[in-house]
Amino acid sequence: MLATIATAVLALLGVLLGALLSDRSQRRSLTHADRMAERRAREDAYIGYLSAYRQFRRFVQQESADVEIKEFGDGSLGVPVIGGGSDYWTRVEDALARLELLKPSAQVHEAAEAIRSAFWDFARARAALGHSRLPTDDLVTLRQAEQDFIRAVQEELANNRGINSKGTPP
Repeated sequence: MLATIATAVLALLGVLLGALLSDRSQRRSLTHADRMAERRAREDAYIGYLSAYRQFRRFVQQESADVEIKEFGDGSLGVPVIGGGSDYWTRVEDALARLELLKPSAQVHEAAEAIRSAFWDFARARAALGHSRLPTDDLVTLRQAEQDFIRAVQEELANNRGINSKGTPP
């Protein structure tokens, strides 16, 4: 009788241990899946932001793009008004909203702001030069800002979010 009770208790302990081990494994899998979903959301938002600005830059680079500066009279830099660019502005604003909702690292945020600033400088220079030439220095600065953004994003995704470059926990 004592042997039967001991066998039953050992069987229950085995079931309990198995359940605990299974639960732990499932939690790790869910945590990893959550991290991967967050990484994908970040990648999508960062790609969307960069892509929206690159498409807008290419549009402004076209000889046919009509770019003017709207002055405010308060001594601040004028705002570029880009004819036919409303769809591009919408894409940029949508991408910026997605990026801001994710609360990126300070480096990614600064790099995103550098793209915005360089784009405005490029558009202002394009307006000043008219249809005749492209503002080469401003274009180089804008492209460099794009590359800096890419590097900041790669660093955040690889290091700051607990996921290595292969997409697995370290």
